[in-house]
Formats: sequence, C-alpha cells, structure tokens
Amino acid sequence: MAKSQRNPAFPVTLPGLVGTFCQESSVGKTMQATLLADTFVLADHPFVAFQTDDKPRLQRMLGAAVTSLRPDPERLLTEPALLRTALTPLHSACSRIKATGTSVEFDTGAKDVEMVCDFFRDVELDQDLRDWGVPMIGFVPFQADPEAIEGAAMTWRALRKAIPCARLVLVENRFERGALGALKPSSPARRLYEAELQPLVADAPHLVMPAMLSEFWQPFEEAGMRFIKVMAMDVAEGAKHFNMEPGDFKLARGHVTRFFQAMSAELDRVIALPKGGR
Repeated sequence: MAKSQRNPAFPVTLPGLVGTFCQESSVGKTMQATLLADTFVLADHPFVAFQTDDKPRLQRMLGAAVTSLRPDPERLLTEPALLRTALTPLHSACSRIKATGTSVEFDTGAKDVEMVCDFFRDVELDQDLRDWGVPMIGFVPFQADPEAIEGAAMTWRALRKAIPCARLVLVENRFERGALGALKPSSPARRLYEAELQPLVADAPHLVMPAMLSEFWQPFEEAGMRFIKVMAMDVAEGAKHFNMEPGDFKLARGHVTRFFQAMSAELDRVIALPKGGR
C-alpha cells in the first residue's frame, strides 16, 4: 500500500486559492501577499485579491485591486451575522476559479484566522474545492520568537482542521529576528519550535524570507510602493520621489530587487504558474 502523504506534492499548479494566515501580528503576512501578487503580475497570471485585516496594508500596497471583507463595525452591532456573511464573496470567487482561470488571493488578519476557519467549515469549502478541482495553498509566516511560533502552530492546526485538502507552506521571516537555526538549542524560541511547530509541519515546504535592512525597505513600505514598482523606477525619478541621493536610491532598489529575486526562487518551489498568462 502506498504511504499516505500529509502534505500533497509540490509545486502546485495554479489557478487556485492562495492565502496567507497567522494568528500573530507583524510576521510578514502582507509582505508575503504582496510578493505573491507581484509574482502573478509579472507572470501575467490573472487574480483577484481579498483581505480581512483591520489594517488594510495589502489594499494600500495594491490599490483598488483588493476587496476588503471586513464588515462595518457599526452594522455589526445590529447585524452580527455579518462576521460570517461578509466572507461569502471569497467563496463565490473560488467557485469561478476553474471557469475563469483566475486565482484568488486572500490575506487574513491575525485576529481573523479563527473566524475565517469557522467560515470555511460552515460553507464546507474543503469539499467544494475538491468538487471544483481547485487547489489551495496556505502560507503561514512566522519569526524566530515564541509568540510568532505559537501563533503559527495554532494557525497550522486550525487550517488543517478546516481545510484538510489545503497544501500548507511554512515561511520563516528573517527580517527582524534572524534565522531560527542560529538560535541556541536552549533558547525558548528554538525549544518551542522543535516541540510545537516542527512536528506539525512534517514534510511541508519551509521557505525562507531573507533579511533586508529596514532602512532600504521602510521608505517604500511607508509610501505603499510595491516591489515591482520599486524595481522598475528610474534612478532620477526614484531619488526625487523619495528625497534620496541617487546612489542611496540605487542601493535601496538593488536590495529590494535581490530580495524579490530570492523570494521568487523560493515561490518557484511551491507554485507553478500556467504558461501563456491570460
């Protein structure tokens, strides 16, 4: 008898449902979602994007292309069911993936993972995805600190329970905390990872989001400037726009470009985009 796989084979050929999830804030969810969106644009792969985060950073990065599924707080006082029904556009978009060839991207706020997983179970999304023949990839970013590792473990369990057919991918964000492997074996984060998260992820892909000096990325992030726009900017235009010396802008643009190239290589391990774009 063939040995069953806990995590189906990679890379996964899109179109499909691609989401970022973690029950801890500031671990790189929106960064991951922006990288995915820019990867789709460069490959001319059509997609629609949704988010639930109460801090709509993805919407700021991508503009009007992102639909917020967060209900109006004032309406929630009288219509509490909006917590669930606000997510139905996501389900509807997934139902059209095969017919349109358009992927669905979903950026989930840290506080919303439990609610989103409840919604997935309520609408039986796992069975729907199987029936539609639509793959799902869930990216779970984390950093090398105990809170982020615990949040990633909780998220992994919740997604596995809600969407058993989903292919899950762990993303180690080295922006601020550095490499998990560089921690001492006795450190709280390393012990927690080995006890809680590592057994869960089993043979799932473990991607690395390389460190990048905040001085090089922060000006672009604060301006809501996505990766592909930074990489395409002329030196004189960029220096003027960000009030930098041309040499400083070239340094920053170079770091962003190398970061994007490194992440593109990582994403190639888990995502296969159809040739021919649209």
